[in-house]
Parts: sequence; structure tokens; C-alpha cells
Amino acid sequence: MKKLLILFFAGISLFTVAIAQKLPSIQENSLRAPSGIKIDGKATEWNNQFQAYNKNTEIYYTISNDSKNLYLAIQATDRDIANKIICSGLTFMINGSGKMKDQDGMSITFPALKRDRRGGVGTTTDRLSSKPPIEYYKDAAIMNVQLNSLLKDIKVAGTTKIPDTISIYNPEGIKAAAMFDDEKIFTVEMAIPRKYLQLTNNGKSLVYSIKIDGALLRNLTRRGVTSMKEINGVMIMEGPDVPRIQVLMAPTDFSGEYTLAK
Repeated sequence: MKKLLILFFAGISLFTVAIAQKLPSIQENSLRAPSGIKIDGKATEWNNQFQAYNKNTEIYYTISNDSKNLYLAIQATDRDIANKIICSGLTFMINGSGKMKDQDGMSITFPALKRDRRGGVGTTTDRLSSKPPIEYYKDAAIMNVQLNSLLKDIKVAGTTKIPDTISIYNPEGIKAAAMFDDEKIFTVEMAIPRKYLQLTNNGKSLVYSIKIDGALLRNLTRRGVTSMKEINGVMIMEGPDVPRIQVLMAPTDFSGEYTLAK
């Protein structure tokens, strides 16, 4: 039975890799958002099929729009990447001028967890935490209860019309949600009203970037570091999981251009 389970999950992994290889790294097409789209952390509107897979950030993603909002949906099938997003946040920056070098873009970051005094991810009571905020060995329902207890705020930058930090329940119309499905695949969805995007390029196109900040070692799910030492101001780590841990501790990002669908 154990052998069959191993083969089953190996098959799922190979299938996921095959799908990722067929997708572009950057979304190529405009996409009208489905009618009745809900920002609930579920990818049901997309049938779990996304427009691109970015290898730099290791996420699937889709950008879409309707007449009122710009939408982002991302999905992480790797537990390490899901944990990195939860601990450090995913930032979606949009520049309505259509120019990549223009720094006047608006961004929202979600999740936006509080940090404790030592820099780790704290709870709503700011309790010191030196472990991942989600217990990934439990079933998805329990993981989502833990997740929902953390996801309270959205960070906003690049606009004076909105406070720097807002509740997920806000009057500005900015929406964000995240959830694990039954297979423990992690999805984040965002919606931003177009009125905040300062579209100046005839209202047709915009540039964007998606960034995942680096996680702190204390919050990682991996523990494959056997020693740490500082040499000439540089922290040196040793252990079997060091290459992967270095990736998880480093910020990753990518950028692209999106033409609004009519």
C-alpha cells in the first residue's frame, strides 16, 4: 500500500512539472475575468489552470480584469514556497503609466503578517514565534483555520488615497484571500479597483511586478542547516538543505506588461 501511495504522489508531481513546462514564464494574453468572480482563495473560476508559470518565483499566476477591477490569482504547489509567501508576503505592484522605469506605481502586499521583536512571524498577540506559522502535517481544514487566524491585513503603498495598512474587510474595495485546497495546494487571490491604478497610457495597458520577499530562517519548514558561522561579515551555512534554504531566504520577483481586456 505504501508503495502505491508513493507512486501516486510521484505521478502527481510529474504531471505538475509537465504542465509547468508548457506554460510561458510571463503571461502573454489579456483575459476578461469570469462573470461573478469571487476573491475567496479558491481557483474554481480558473479550473486550477493558469496563464503562466514563473520559475523564478515558482508560482503559477493569472492576471485578468473586468470594467471595475484588476485581478491576480497565484498558486503555489510547493509547500516551501507557500510557507515563504505566508511568512513574507506577496507584493503585486501595478504601474498605470505603462513604463517599467516609472516608480509611481501602486502596490499591495498580502499576506501582511506582524513581526515579533526578533523578526519572526508573530501571532495576533505578537507572541514570539520560532517556527512556521502553519502546521503543514495536519489536514487542510486545520491548516486553513490557522491561516485564517493570521490573515487580517493588507499593506498598501504608492497611493495617498488609502492608508498604508487596511483590514481585509475594507471600504476601499481592495480584496485579498488565501486558502489551501484539499491537496494542500496554496492559492492567493487579489482584486484592485481600477480607479486606484492611475491609468495614463490611454487606459489600455500597464506594467506590473510580482515579488515574494525572503523568509527568515526561523520561520522555514526546512531544518537542514547543521552549522552557521560568520566569516568577514558574511553568514556561512552548512547542511544538506542549504541551497534550497538560501533560495527561500532570498527575495524573488518578475515583471511583465498587461493589456486590459475589453
